[in-house]
Amino acid sequence: MNESPRISVVVPAFNRPAILGECLDALSAQRTERSWEVIVVDDGSIEDLRPVEQAFRERLPLTWIRLDKNGGPARARNAGI
Repeated sequence: MNESPRISVVVPAFNRPAILGECLDALSAQRTERSWEVIVVDDGSIEDLRPVEQAFRERLPLTWIRLDKNGGPARARNAGI
């Protein structure tokens, strides 16, 4: 049996909780028949992103990864993959 490929959306995040919330809100409005997930990588944020995580935990198939220190968006995307 051929299964549809799983879709993974990797979102690197560093601070800016409002913008992250807008991004996750837009993703939560997406509809597809395929299996998908959202992986947020908190790239060592100084601002607390946990309220954003909690707000979307029930709305999205969400995995949240926290890195100890900021290494830039490429490092965060790689960690998510």
